[in-house]
Amino acid sequence: MSNFLFCILKAVALAAVLGVSHAPAILPTRRRAFETSYDLNRGLPDPGKCQERALRKLARKQRLRCLQAQAAKGGRT
Repeated sequence: MSNFLFCILKAVALAAVLGVSHAPAILPTRRRAFETSYDLNRGLPDPGKCQERALRKLARKQRLRCLQAQAAKGGRT
């Protein structure tokens, strides 16, 4: 009796697993804000602030490149 009950439970579990596998996959929607080339500053109301921030970002990138070059040469640790 116990073996019969175990077989029935196993069949029910297998049917449940197979039934769930046919459910459609839910994928997240793509948002332009999360794309690598999209600039979040486009939505700001003041274009001057956008330009200032872009210049600060550019200066920071250049500063980091210089520091990395110095570190590669062994000049700064």
